Amino acid sequence: MKAKPSFTFSCPKKDNSALEQPKYSMINMYDFRSDNWPYLLCLWAVCYVFSLAGLTKFTPAPAHWPDNFKRWNLPIPLIYVIGFLEFTGAFALLFPAIQQMVIWVLGGIMVAALSILALNREAFRFLVIPMVILTLLTLIHWMGSDASIISTN
Repeated sequence: MKAKPSFTFSCPKKDNSALEQPKYSMINMYDFRSDNWPYLLCLWAVCYVFSLAGLTKFTPAPAHWPDNFKRWNLPIPLIYVIGFLEFTGAFALLFPAIQQMVIWVLGGIMVAALSILALNREAFRFLVIPMVILTLLTLIHWMGSDASIISTN
């Protein structure tokens, strides 16, 4: 009789080091003594501006948005789409996994705003705010997500 071969299965030893540290850990976002304070300043300024701009598109108080969109020959429901993208984008900027993509989306909104304002020959003072925001988004993109609020260490 032939002897049956014996098989032994060995499971790899579990590495519990990943369980000891959380995937995302918050750093002190108000610590401006660190090297990333310009990045944090730009990030919080952009988050603040986009959250307020997004909220104003949903409140009934500023009736100038529907009037402006009619004057620019844009559909009125686009106000709510842009408001949603601005408001959610303001908070999505805080997450490094999607930060670069959100910068491109918000930057596209600012380029579209600049284009619409320029094509409709609006006053130069209305062009300044989208240009400043686009510059801040570029700085955030250039500084990278290494110094973001939520680190992936």
